[in-house]
Amino acid sequence: MTRSVRLAVYGAAVLVPLLAVWFLVVSPHADAMARAEERTGAAVDRAALLRTRVAMVERYLDEGEAAGVQLERLRSELPDDESIPAFVLLVDQAARESGALLRSLEPGAEDAGPAGTRSTSVSMAAVGTADAIDAFLRKLVEAPRAIVVDDVQLSQDDPGRWSISMRARIFSAGEGFPLGAPAPAPAPAPGG
Repeated sequence: MTRSVRLAVYGAAVLVPLLAVWFLVVSPHADAMARAEERTGAAVDRAALLRTRVAMVERYLDEGEAAGVQLERLRSELPDDESIPAFVLLVDQAARESGALLRSLEPGAEDAGPAGTRSTSVSMAAVGTADAIDAFLRKLVEAPRAIVVDDVQLSQDDPGRWSISMRARIFSAGEGFPLGAPAPAPAPAPGG
């Protein structure tokens, strides 16, 4: 046998078993490995999606508890009736405690509000120092009453003296509105 024939025979003897191993062992498993890698990737994606959804549900539950607390607070700020006299006393007290002078407070027309409530428009004006006006607005914001300010106009009359005019709406429970807490009692009249 010549040398080239011998090399061809030895090469074939090595190559044939390698090809047999490839086609009989590796190739069928390569497809299975590719499918396993695809399944693993899909499982990782599903796990990430599920973790995201669980986090969203946990946030929703946390926000739901906070929203429930906020809803109960808002319900407590919504009296059964207009309580215009109680609102006048509340605004007057806020002005006196803040050092502002309440110039006018005029209730307007009643209208249907959101979610079965009623709203009453109110116009008011006050004067005072910048700090007094700021304190007056803070007291209105912190008041135990649902108030929405629709328009505010602030102007400086003299150095150190400011005027504020605003239009707002106060809310009360409409017919069939489920209140979670009883309406607060109106504040007693001054001097009695």
